[in-house]
Amino acid sequence: MTSDSGLTSQDSDDARDIQEVLNELRQMQQTPRLVTSPEELEALEREIRQRTDRLGSLLLDCCILVNTE
Repeated sequence: MTSDSGLTSQDSDDARDIQEVLNELRQMQQTPRLVTSPEELEALEREIRQRTDRLGSLLLDCCILVNTE
């Protein structure tokens, strides 16, 4: 279903999901974290990687949808 603005509900969902991940990454960036062990560093890296992977996936999905329309 397309609204008057030409955006579908999927577009809105995608934009909301992208903004949510960006907000999570921004929050991580603004909140200092003391890492005192290699395990803690690995956990933090994993958390960052999960969010950036999710963001990349969402952005790629949007690009694919735009190019196929």
